Amino acid sequence: MKLRLLLFAGLISAGTAAAQGFGPEYPINVGIYAGIAPTTKLSNLSDYSNKEKSLPFQLGVIGHYTFSERFQVGLDVNMSTRWSAKDKTTLQGLDGNTLGQVDVRYLYADRIWTTTARANFLVPVYDGMKNVRSNFYYGIAFGGIYTVNDGRNVWSQFDQRRPEEYRYISEYHMTAGAGYIFGFQLGMEWYTRTHLGFSIEAAPRFTHINTVDNRGGSRNGPYDTFIFPVTAGIRYRFGSSSWY
Repeated sequence: MKLRLLLFAGLISAGTAAAQGFGPEYPINVGIYAGIAPTTKLSNLSDYSNKEKSLPFQLGVIGHYTFSERFQVGLDVNMSTRWSAKDKTTLQGLDGNTLGQVDVRYLYADRIWTTTARANFLVPVYDGMKNVRSNFYYGIAFGGIYTVNDGRNVWSQFDQRRPEEYRYISEYHMTAGAGYIFGFQLGMEWYTRTHLGFSIEAAPRFTHINTVDNRGGSRNGPYDTFIFPVTAGIRYRFGSSSWY
């Protein structure tokens, strides 16, 4: 009878230890990252959206909760620098003569904020002690996007020797907007220490943004674009050393 009880207790202990082994040792990770986030041409807009574009910089914070060694969910909040495009236009004088060409900039957004929820499938890589040293991952994301802009026109003087009527709009700023964003991500997190590691990620996104601008019907309403962020960052993982 005692032998049976010992065997039964041993089986329970082994099962508990095995169950603990299935869960990640450090289920929570947080991090910061930075990189570039180029955009494609803005659809539904004709004002220089396919001309000389800016190269936005992106900075963000991110966090994940890992349910198992194969699946995690997370939240990503980031900010990008301005979306703008520049082209040359020809100015005509009051007498119908051609004055020359000048640069005109179209500022779609001065700052861009996004908040997305994400879900990733993990492909873990183990070290010699069977601990997770790194994860390759791929997944999907969906959330909101918000643009910050002042909606004003910037005027410039074509020639200081000419009268004021030779002023022209050198910058056209859109108004602020909001919309949705979704896409997928592909990346890797690699831990060089027990808790501290690094990450790299590519995260193509589709965005749909609505603005309200009373200055012109052709510049009013929604526009779409694709964003292609490529970033690198630092990750820190922590949590319970065992799962029950």
